[in-house]
Amino acid sequence: MANIASTGSNLPNINQTSVLDATTLSALKEGLDKLSGGIRVRLAKDGTTQDRGGASLLALGDRMSANLQTLNQATLNANDGIAITQVASAGLDDIHTDLQQLQKLVVASRSGTLSDTDRAALQEQAKQILQAIDQKVHSTRYNHIPLLASTKAILLQTGIDTNTQTTISLKDYSDAFTPVDLTSGSGVEAATASLKKEQEMVENAQALLAAKRSELVGSLNALSGWSPSLTAANGRIDSGSAAQTATDGIAALIRNNAALAFQVQANQSATRVQHLL
Repeated sequence: MANIASTGSNLPNINQTSVLDATTLSALKEGLDKLSGGIRVRLAKDGTTQDRGGASLLALGDRMSANLQTLNQATLNANDGIAITQVASAGLDDIHTDLQQLQKLVVASRSGTLSDTDRAALQEQAKQILQAIDQKVHSTRYNHIPLLASTKAILLQTGIDTNTQTTISLKDYSDAFTPVDLTSGSGVEAATASLKKEQEMVENAQALLAAKRSELVGSLNALSGWSPSLTAANGRIDSGSAAQTATDGIAALIRNNAALAFQVQANQSATRVQHLL
């Protein structure tokens, strides 16, 4: 295109010519065929053709509409993934709080002044807390999907490309929390060790969920960047006037290149130039 622009000042004289010899006409026809073929090749590389005017642009519009629908669905998927991590994290937060309550009971049970009745009362409280933890493990769900009582891997498409996916791996905590025995010294020591490990397990799980949530937020931000450009492009292509404008632009390109081809042919022969002038 830079070469076309640079020879623009010579085009008026060329366009005034009314007679072309057979050789020049043949050369121009061959050049135009190559030029238009090249345009079709370039468009084909972009997934489009121009065999029927604006029909290809409409087809492109259909594809961009499909991309826009995919974008919207991917956005919904990313939001679902964020919600899943939030719900699972909230369930783990509650469980972590229960584990801290258990730890307080364990510390209280170390007192040498407790009677057997006192220890039995502490044991009953510990049992109730463990039952509450089990209930939270099985009731923490998103759209009927258990989030803390399943090893399911939730696969979400979070991009326009079908290969752009995010996986949320779930863990089953149904048997992850050990019953405690606060009625004996050995039981208290065992409970102290198990509670420490279980609290660390929950904290690690919360950290993984936070990282996954950050990943999904990043995907959502990337998708939000695509949305305006796709919407705007789709709107332009859906416009009949835009389709005609594009078609006219291609025609103008061919005409300009034809004029340039004519100039090149004329400049190749001094005799031909004199005849044309």
